[in-house]
Amino acid sequence: MDLYVQNSSVVSKHASVCSDQPAATQIGIDILKRGGNAADAAVATMAAVSVIQPMACGIGGDCHCTFYRKKDKKVMTVNGRSKLSKIARASKIKFDDMIKIPSGTDYWMQTEKFQENLGGIG
Repeated sequence: MDLYVQNSSVVSKHASVCSDQPAATQIGIDILKRGGNAADAAVATMAAVSVIQPMACGIGGDCHCTFYRKKDKKVMTVNGRSKLSKIARASKIKFDDMIKIPSGTDYWMQTEKFQENLGGIG
């Protein structure tokens, strides 16, 4: 198997969308061009990657998004790694024995709710 590393930088004054699938990235860009916000673009991009490359991103997998909130100049990350029962006690959790509960689609919905609760991102 041939592996290589490609380093590149992109700077934008307005917005950016990235994924390892150009078609999925374009979907996110199209969402922004049509008036969508950062959360809309992120969810659309993740959904597209789950179809194009299901072994890398899927409805039962992990999700992470980083947002910049313009009104107070904060960078925030939403972590959708897995769900934990609301009744769980932190002192009782043995992380070595944990089994993740897939949460991809729930995370997509929470990302949209997160954006609404903060009064807008982007």
